[in-house]
Amino acid sequence: MTKVQIRREMLEKRLSMEPDVVARKSAKLIKTIIKQRWFKDAKFIAIYHPIKNEVNLLGLLDELDKTFALPKVKGQDLEFLTYEKGQKLALSEFNIMEPVEGKNISDHLDVLFVPALAIDKYRNRVGFGKGYFDRFFKRFRPRFIVGVIYDFQEYNRIKAEKDDMPVDLYFKG
Repeated sequence: MTKVQIRREMLEKRLSMEPDVVARKSAKLIKTIIKQRWFKDAKFIAIYHPIKNEVNLLGLLDELDKTFALPKVKGQDLEFLTYEKGQKLALSEFNIMEPVEGKNISDHLDVLFVPALAIDKYRNRVGFGKGYFDRFFKRFRPRFIVGVIYDFQEYNRIKAEKDDMPVDLYFKG
């Protein structure tokens, strides 16, 4: 299956999910994540603002003693700006909520949670195909790059291209 076919199939499946299912599965994944030693030890954590029924990790913002960041598109690149619950966000050209202001901590990230349409058992990821996260990983290397997906988004094998960067680990729920 090509990445275009995977994107189409996974997006269709995700968009068919009921809001209560997304909320329940997201909450379960958050409970699993906060128990991990690498999460407990992390100080600077990047998450994303969910779109199109992505796993919603915004509940992690309730964790104390952590500095969180959200991505902001700047030209062809991403930067991660500090974000606190309730801080003002603006809709980007990709219809994603981004911080209006914040300190750029791209080079300090301990953990970066990356959205995905699919991840295979070899940790290869399929996103929306714009390459923003892959380009970011070539410029900055967080200690852990973590994917989060629903069970149905896991594939046995995805054909990775030369610029694709795998995740270090992933959680499915």
